[in-house]
Amino acid sequence: MVLAACGRPSGGSRTVFELAPNNGWRLLTSRYVLFEVARNLTKLPPAALKVWPTLSPRLIVTRDVWTMDRPAVFAPTKDRPVLFTSAAWA
Repeated sequence: MVLAACGRPSGGSRTVFELAPNNGWRLLTSRYVLFEVARNLTKLPPAALKVWPTLSPRLIVTRDVWTMDRPAVFAPTKDRPVLFTSAAWA
């Protein structure tokens, strides 16, 4: 979602960033996600590099969650820590 918000000004992910302050939403992320953004930001259109510094201060960094106390029904992927962290802090 964070990369999509950087790369698509008219997309739903960017809209979440825009609506968050007026709705009392807290936008949580983790260090793993921030690493993925840093690694992939240059693959997006050049405007994304200018947008990221305006979006990143709106994020609250939480602790990464790498395992859960429930069985995972999907194969291990690079998105597993994102999903586990989201579920843990939601």
